[in-house]
Amino acid sequence: MCPCTATGAPRTWILGKLGEGFLIASLPKLWAANQREVGVLTRLANRTAGVIFDEAHQAIARTYNFVTEQLATYRPPLIGLTATPGRALEPGTEDHDLAAMFNERKVSIDPRGHGSAVVYLIKQGYLAEPKFIFVDADIEARIAEPLPGMDYSQDDLETIGRDRAWSEEVVGLTRKALARHRRVMVFCPSVRCAEESARAIANEGFWSRSIVAGTPSEQRQATIGEFRGDGTAPMALFNYGVLTAGFDAPRTSCIIVARPTTSLVLYSQMVGRAMRGRRSGGNRRCQIYTVVDTSLRGFGSVAEAFGNWEELWRTRRS
Repeated sequence: MCPCTATGAPRTWILGKLGEGFLIASLPKLWAANQREVGVLTRLANRTAGVIFDEAHQAIARTYNFVTEQLATYRPPLIGLTATPGRALEPGTEDHDLAAMFNERKVSIDPRGHGSAVVYLIKQGYLAEPKFIFVDADIEARIAEPLPGMDYSQDDLETIGRDRAWSEEVVGLTRKALARHRRVMVFCPSVRCAEESARAIANEGFWSRSIVAGTPSEQRQATIGEFRGDGTAPMALFNYGVLTAGFDAPRTSCIIVARPTTSLVLYSQMVGRAMRGRRSGGNRRCQIYTVVDTSLRGFGSVAEAFGNWEELWRTRRS
């Protein structure tokens, strides 16, 4: 095994010495290695027997696509793992490109009479049973509705994050959630909203922290470690722009989506932070407080979200 550590890009001498085993690396690190030494990915591809791509819905992003194509030069098996086998709510060019990259073949679990693999996993206890609670917040009074196919802009989110009534709503929802849950994650519309909301909840005597892109690495790791811990006291973790993917805190049983979005992929990733079931070290049930347009398909149903892109794939059950 040749893991690439979190510090810096994988050194080319490591790639050069790799014999048999596994290479575990993030795509940005492989991209950086190739930028420093052109051709290193091609040489690595010569010894690649297979490629497994986690968060596979990102595979067609420009730099990721280049790395994947280089590693797959000699046609090794390419396997993608994702909970959202698509990118846009209305399947478009990117979605068709994603399906084409994986030969339009999707392997899914046999639902065994439950109609959906997601429903089957919930019934078997691998996923938590979600309860969606929609928050009545007049977003359109603060910002304009996005154009079709677009999401809320950075300026839109900043406007919401500065709104005092909105911040008070976030704090109130968190306070309510902490009365029932030990681990609550809150996705905020801005850095300011995340930090101010965290302080407000902390002033009420709760464990409350915020993590944003600018949070120092040591502080971030310490905060995440505490949140993941075995403590029985209720905890609230606020964030903006991070922790939507690649973050695992199985004890999380409540999510507050306090940032509006039209992105089904982003929404599914946020909801997924609380979806770990009992047989996966998580919870039997979870609650999702959410502020989105409920007319959008898949918002409010994990099973419906997973099946949104079904027309793009030839599905095989296993």
